[in-house]
Amino acid sequence: MRPLEIATLALLALSLSGMSFSRKRPLWMIFLPFVIGIIVVLHVLLESYRWQMIPAYILAISLIVISVFDLVGYSLFKRKKTPRIFFGITGAIFLIASFIFSLMLPVFSLPLPDGEYAIGTTSFHLVDRNRIETMSSDSTEYREIGIRIWYPVDEKPVRKAMPWKLKTSLKKWERSIYLRWRD
Repeated sequence: MRPLEIATLALLALSLSGMSFSRKRPLWMIFLPFVIGIIVVLHVLLESYRWQMIPAYILAISLIVISVFDLVGYSLFKRKKTPRIFFGITGAIFLIASFIFSLMLPVFSLPLPDGEYAIGTTSFHLVDRNRIETMSSDSTEYREIGIRIWYPVDEKPVRKAMPWKLKTSLKKWERSIYLRWRD
């Protein structure tokens, strides 16, 4: 997990526990969601948005809204214990979900090539005209396969660098999966 994600989740847990278990929150506890909001904005700007943290983002926005109502003088959880407990349980589920998603699906980065040789690449698009494509609804299509080969070279690159994945091949793959699931 990234540092601002850890800070966001820890402060959300503190704010959620203070809101769920105490009827009257101290002033610093009312302003804590605004600090969390600033950390979330920094997290999105500096470390980039992650779908794993969406439940935490929703919880942060909810806590900010509740704090705004508290500052105005209208408490959403006046004297009733049930809404406060329900919000605490729901918030805990959101918090745990963000934590588990962030641990199970971590952010990683591929290392840059650091060998003594440059890397060359070439691509082939092969069509097997002896076999019909079974994943397509069009019976006139033949089996296709894309091949990419990487190899070490002595000289520096003379052409533009190749992307890791081609968008057109990905779209075709997505389309074939869709056709398979639809049938």
